[in-house]
Amino acid sequence: MNVMQIYIKNKRFQYIPIKTYVANTQSLRSTGLSTTMYLPPLTGMLFVMPTIMPVNVTMRKTSLYLDIIFIDENDTVCGIKSGMPYAQEFVHSDYPVRYFLEVPMLTCQENLIDVGSKVYFNIN
Repeated sequence: MNVMQIYIKNKRFQYIPIKTYVANTQSLRSTGLSTTMYLPPLTGMLFVMPTIMPVNVTMRKTSLYLDIIFIDENDTVCGIKSGMPYAQEFVHSDYPVRYFLEVPMLTCQENLIDVGSKVYFNIN
């Protein structure tokens, strides 16, 4: 699985680094974090969607408390929702997205990441 460093520009214009495991195939997206028992701070999984589309995220097989960050085609956070361990209900994006990022719960609160924050996949 590929690993990528991304940055999210927060409310204070700070670039928050997040080490991401990239789920860019159907198999990786289906498995997601279901076999992960611990996720270190500022680490997550970036789900790359095949097209820009609304998504429904399931936590049914996931044991972690997560922040689910929805990212639109302009690399902007368009929604943040909570994912609860083993929840049967789907977590829906409110808008079509290109990506979503799962990180440990409270990552967004602790790092002032909010709707409108910009995501950078490369900083030169």
